[in-house]
Amino acid sequence: MVLSERAETSPDVSNIYVLDATRVGLGARVIPRLSGAAGLMGDTSVAGAPRRDPATVAQAESTALRSVMRRKRVGYLVLDANTLAGRSARYAGWNASAFPDIERITRAVHGAVLSYRLAGAGLDPDRIASLTNVPLKVDAERVTETGRAGPGCPAPSLAMSWRSCCT
Repeated sequence: MVLSERAETSPDVSNIYVLDATRVGLGARVIPRLSGAAGLMGDTSVAGAPRRDPATVAQAESTALRSVMRRKRVGYLVLDANTLAGRSARYAGWNASAFPDIERITRAVHGAVLSYRLAGAGLDPDRIASLTNVPLKVDAERVTETGRAGPGCPAPSLAMSWRSCCT
């Protein structure tokens, strides 16, 4: 797989289908996280996340694929029991080789799973947000054979998870 070297998230990364087969509404937690902290990155109002019975996901995925092929949406994301367990989610789309877009989607899913787990442990949603939304900017500088060569690729803002700072 070849990843694009484009340094910024595309403006329509949130214009995706979210197929939520988790039975707990995880998709509704993912969609708001697809927007950036500095402003909306695309129109999240079109990224619906109706809950799906796991038995009907294959058909919904087939329908989503056809729609994406016709460019009605950029892609689709499948959330299921493996996602809730912290193992995996599936994404297919026109931007699947664009690293910043996949990183944005991955962070959105990670944040949603973390929020779901912390809420299940009895933490208040506002408290969860205050603990988990820690923006961190990494300044990158390229080095060559002749020394420092200036700024490297702009790094995306990273959100540190509670596990990385509290364990």
